[in-house]
Amino acid sequence: MVDATNTVREAFEELMARYPVDSALELGFGEWGARVRSNSSEVLDRLGTYYKGFRNGQAPEPVNVHVFEGDAPPWKAAFSQEPPEPGKSKIKHESCDLTDGRVIRKRETGMQFLIGEDILAAVGQCSSNLTQVINFINTRYMDHHLRRGCLLCHASAVSYKGRGLTIAGSSGAGKSTMALHLIGHGASFVSNDRVLVKRDGRELSMFGVPKYPRVNPGTMLNNPNLRGLLSSQDQSSLAAMEPSALWTLERKHDVRIDEVFGKDRVSLHSSLNALVLLTWQREQKAFQTELINPRERPTSLRPLIKRPGIFHPRLPNTLDEGPLEERYADLLQSCPVYHITGGGNHAPAVSFCLDLLIR
Repeated sequence: MVDATNTVREAFEELMARYPVDSALELGFGEWGARVRSNSSEVLDRLGTYYKGFRNGQAPEPVNVHVFEGDAPPWKAAFSQEPPEPGKSKIKHESCDLTDGRVIRKRETGMQFLIGEDILAAVGQCSSNLTQVINFINTRYMDHHLRRGCLLCHASAVSYKGRGLTIAGSSGAGKSTMALHLIGHGASFVSNDRVLVKRDGRELSMFGVPKYPRVNPGTMLNNPNLRGLLSSQDQSSLAAMEPSALWTLERKHDVRIDEVFGKDRVSLHSSLNALVLLTWQREQKAFQTELINPRERPTSLRPLIKRPGIFHPRLPNTLDEGPLEERYADLLQSCPVYHITGGGNHAPAVSFCLDLLIR
């Protein structure tokens, strides 16, 4: 066990001495890249496999991210609990701010993440918690774009021949389901659940996050492109379930875009040409669309808004300057925003969104 420490630098140096890194993985996502260094070749191999469908070259100056398979260090300073996200009750994180950075600890797994000056590291049972390592790497990618003026959106996104569409809605509204239906009709995957949007002159650009959609069995069963990912036994048992039970079944599956839809179907950067807000409910029947003005109805953008969170401790403190709804409304002033209501029937919504993409 490493000695108890007071700073990120001390902990990192002790971890480097205890777990010498002997392998590295180069990741490149457009203008940002990471050199992931680890003492575990298994972790690097699995990371390389996961990111295979997203990588598009090498960044000119990759950041170093260290992944230590081993015991996390003890800390002299006390950790404080992070409140859960709005609408959720489970406390997932504890954090500790030190003189030279921040340490974040996952309550369930004990995984720890060090963020300091020139130090980015994950430590713990990384091979058993690879998703948490992936999420950490992705936060550094998002941090890069947030520092360059992007706003973070709770949304999915697709593109078609250079035109981009963002799909927003509260958790469970069907953002991923809609995006996957559109990809099945020829669109390219840009992002799932997180999108970064920035204004370039009069145009909007969006950047996706390199993470595969995670969907429940109901989504897979009702999408012809995904149904084959389920065994015939699963398809039969799921089809026999009551719809209310099927759609609340928590058994998430990664959908690897390259394996399901073919190569060259991922594009992490696109223009943003339209935004749709999904607010449908199952008891509703009629499918309706409405073009709205976010400046007149800024509260309609609340499902889109996503604060960066504890993994971005060194961002300029600009998110507290004025109501967030107005900042997002200003960003989207030149982007058509459509409100979609109905009973969750995806067919007319997919047709409507395809028209937005190909016009």
